[in-house]
Amino acid sequence: MLVTLKRLVELYPKATYWLQLGGLYSELNDEKRALAVFELAYRGGFLTKPENLRQLAQMFLYQNVPLKGAEVMQAAFDKKALPKNERNLTILADAYVRSKEIDKAYLPLNQAAKAGKSADLYLRLTQLLLEGEKWSKAIAAAESAIRTGKLKDKGQAYLLMGIGNYYAGKQSAARRALEKASKSKNATHSNVARQWLRLIETM
Repeated sequence: MLVTLKRLVELYPKATYWLQLGGLYSELNDEKRALAVFELAYRGGFLTKPENLRQLAQMFLYQNVPLKGAEVMQAAFDKKALPKNERNLTILADAYVRSKEIDKAYLPLNQAAKAGKSADLYLRLTQLLLEGEKWSKAIAAAESAIRTGKLKDKGQAYLLMGIGNYYAGKQSAARRALEKASKSKNATHSNVARQWLRLIETM
């Protein structure tokens, strides 16, 4: 079957044969060749369906080539070949994060969080923004996570908000947020919040 599909791709290069060949390599656990086939099909213009474009991007991530995955997703968005929904935007953001292109990850992650009204994605965005020392935006993202109403425990959001306010020089706001975080049922969040409160008190 593999030999036949290779021959078909050479003689009659159609999307169906490319996809079948790539899929067969995947079934044979030869992921590198599967990716190579899908990439060639993509370059040849044979990958046009949303699910195939998304699959190629995810294959790049799986094979630790995340920047290429990001390029596939971004190009698909630009051509309106993929909808900008929570799932697709999250894949793009993940690809940028894994590529160490953190600044490029903020926008798609924010868009994904908005599209799905996802508290978890807003918290991920908050953490990334804090790591990038973007204090005001981190505080806003934490507030958005809380506003979704989907957090069973708001401790982490208040903790991150408190840290953001602290570094932004807003001591009173930091204290208020950390006091709320200290009441979290999550022991880790509450303990860390108390440590931050002690730090503020000593200053």
